[in-house]
This record gives sequence, C-alpha cells and structure tokens, in this order.
Amino acid sequence: MKIKIKDIKVDSRFRDDYGDIESLSVSIQRYGLLHPIVLGEGNILVAGERRLKAHEILGKIDIEATLLKDVDELTRREIEIEENIRRKNFTWQEEVVSKLELDKIKRKMYGSTIPGHGGGWGQRDTAESLGTSVASVSQDLTLAKAIKEFPELHKEKTKSSAFKRFQRIRERLAREELSDRVDVKVDSSSIVRGDCLNIMKTMKSGMIDLIVTDPPYGVDIGGVTEAKPGSSWDKVYGDDAYKIMDMCNRAFKECFRLIKDDRHMYVFFGMRFYKEIYKSLIEAGFVVSEIPIIWSKGSPSTPGKGRNWGYSYEPCFYCQKGKRVLNTYLSDVLEIKRVPANQKIHPTEKPTALLRKLIEISSHPGEVVFDPFSGSGAVVAAAYESNRKGMGVELDKSYWQAATERINLIGKEEK
Repeated sequence: MKIKIKDIKVDSRFRDDYGDIESLSVSIQRYGLLHPIVLGEGNILVAGERRLKAHEILGKIDIEATLLKDVDELTRREIEIEENIRRKNFTWQEEVVSKLELDKIKRKMYGSTIPGHGGGWGQRDTAESLGTSVASVSQDLTLAKAIKEFPELHKEKTKSSAFKRFQRIRERLAREELSDRVDVKVDSSSIVRGDCLNIMKTMKSGMIDLIVTDPPYGVDIGGVTEAKPGSSWDKVYGDDAYKIMDMCNRAFKECFRLIKDDRHMYVFFGMRFYKEIYKSLIEAGFVVSEIPIIWSKGSPSTPGKGRNWGYSYEPCFYCQKGKRVLNTYLSDVLEIKRVPANQKIHPTEKPTALLRKLIEISSHPGEVVFDPFSGSGAVVAAAYESNRKGMGVELDKSYWQAATERINLIGKEEK
C-alpha cells in the first residue's frame, strides 16, 4: 500500500546515526523503493526510517508501506530493535567485490568511458552512484581484483590492512621483476685499500644506497682482540678506546653524508660500546632504533668455564636516514650459524647469509652497498650475491688481499 508521508508518525528511535542518506536517496530515485517501510496501527513507523528520510530528501509525497495489525508498542519496539540488530552488513571482502560487480554491470549497460573522449561509464560514475570518492572506489575495485589473484588477502581483518598487504605484495613482485632485469657485474676492484676516513672524503655525497659495517672496536664481545698483532689497525688504534671512538665519530658522519636520503645503515657493535656507538650515530644524523637487532650465532664463542655465560650473540644497530620502508618484515633476532673458524678470513667475520638478509630487506637490486671497514670482504661479497653493487675499504694489507681474492672468485664463478 502507499501512504502519505505527512501522515506517518515517528516516535523516539534507537538509531542516532543514519549513515549516508543522500546515497540511498539517489538509489531510490534511480531504481525505486525495493523494500517498503513497515508501519503499525495509527501509521506509527516500525521499520525503515532511513528509507523514509530518503523519500523526504527527494520531495516525495507518499511511500510504499506494509501495515502490521494488532501490534502494540512493546512489539513495535521489539521489531525495530531486532531489525537493526539482526541486519548483517557486508564484510569488507563482500563490499569490494560487490562494487566491482556493480561497476561491471554499469559498463555493460552504458559502455565504458574512453580516456580522453568521455562518454560511457567510468569509476567517477560508480563513485557518484555510491556517494563516495573516486579514490575510495578506485582502491576498492583494485582490491576486489587483487583478492582473486592473491587469496591470502582474504585473511586480513580490515580493508585497510588488506590493501597495505597488497601494496607490499605488488612491491615485492616489482623488485623480483627488477632483479631479473638487473645484471650486476662483479668488479674485482670493489674493495679499495686505505684508511676509510681518507677514502670516504674523496667520495661523492649521496652515492650510497645502503651501508652495512662492523667497525674495529679493538676488542670484540668475546674478549679477543680484533686487530691481528702487527696489523695496520693494531699499529694505528691499538686498544685505545678514545682513538677508536674518535675514529667511529668521524666515520659515521662521513657515512651519513655518503648515503642517499631515505636509506638505511646497519652497524654491528660490542655491547659494552652500546651508549657510545648509539650516541655517535645519533650525533651523525641518523635515526637509530634503541633496541638492536640480535644475531644469534647458535653456539658460544668463548666458553664460560663456570665463571660466566658463553657469548653467543652480537647486536647490530638499525639506522635510518629518511623514511624508506623495509622490503619485508623479519624478526629482530636472526639465528644464523657463525663462520667456521677454519674458514674465517677475519676474526670477526660475519656469515654472508646474515648479511644478505640485511641487504635484501633494505635495498633493491642494482643498488650500491658499502662497507667502510671491509675486513674479510663479506659485505661486498653478500652484496654481489644479492645482485647489488658492492663497495668497500680495508686498511690492513693482508685482509684486503684476501677480500679481493674472494671477490675475484665470485666474478670467476659467474663466468
């Protein structure tokens, strides 16, 4: 039956937020009222206040209604509450798929808009018909297509988190495609011999994409002197903590100058130097995570012998210059076995499996990875293994020669 809108009585209602009434009115104007409102005796509204308000916006005089007889006030209130409680909204998955289907139907009915020529139906028309923004519709249509291609998106609790995950998937696929295209040639002269403080001063600002390094602190966490007796480092710095920190302060400032904006740096350190290194990195300009990444080596390097715990981990500061996001997410505890003693080139050598994780999470194929304290050349080697360009500096002649031979071997294997 139809009833005059002015004759309908609306008592106090439970609903305060009526949502987007204008969009509903557009739908009613276009397709008519699909579900009549419900009235009790005396034309008191039982259900359908949003539909009634939409008709008022449209200037309608009457509205389709279903009349319930013999309904007292308590029953009427019961129906109103149950209708609102039991109404099931779309899940975000159903919502985006429905919008995509609506967009497809409209294009079949009116033809698709031709870019630059107009006419037909486009995303702007879909957005207007739904009473939302073009950007919102564009994102929803993209997500609807994405969940068909990547079923794992269904597991996300919200549309926002699903779209963010899709963006990460898309970026990962783009990096993999780029990796296939990029062909980094191994350069046998990647590691330069000399004092990094002097070498870095000759390098151009902003030429580095990522720095991964382990400065020579004199003594590692196991109490073993890092510099070989008689080596260049031993002669220059010895075990003088003041000289070592002065060297680090100057080196970190040069690192900040050399690295591009929106890039990362990883710095391994001995835990007893936490405060000094953290302060030095901050003063150089980096944003530094206070909680270090932990490299768990699997077995202690120095037995406790009943007096102390065995040393089996090493910390690493994660430093940022700008806002580049990580390529993926990893635990801040990396469990990778140490380099066997009989295979080490350098006393504090890091396994390339560990270094590759840092390199691949913070850089892209073809980018430049730098280590101002190259030692065994492990960082440069890991860079090439990850399809990045490796660069390094090493002061000690014997380590430099061994590291250079290591890089040459990688070049020969690629041939």
